[in-house]
Parts: sequence; C-alpha cells; structure tokens
Amino acid sequence: MVKRSIASYQVFNEKRFTKQIIFKNNNSTIFILNFIPGQQMPAHYHLGVEL
Repeated sequence: MVKRSIASYQVFNEKRFTKQIIFKNNNSTIFILNFIPGQQMPAHYHLGVEL
C-alpha cells in the first residue's frame, strides 16, 4: 500500500469546486471534492451507482 498525504489532493479553484481522484480500479473510485467558502454542489443523482 502506498501512503499519500491528503494535502496533495487539496486543489482549489475560485470558479468552481474541484474533484481529485485518489484511487481507481475496476470496482471502486475514491475521490475528494474541494470547496472554498461559498461554493456548493448542485443537487444531482447517481442512478445505478452505489454510494
């Protein structure tokens, strides 16, 4: 297992939130969403996906 610092995935953008993929394989995707104050994610659905 490779140990990584979460700080390396904290990338911010003033125009919109950012998504950084930490790990991905055939069955799973692990990611972090980075928001600055005032940003938000629009309401949405993930049909057919287990969250």
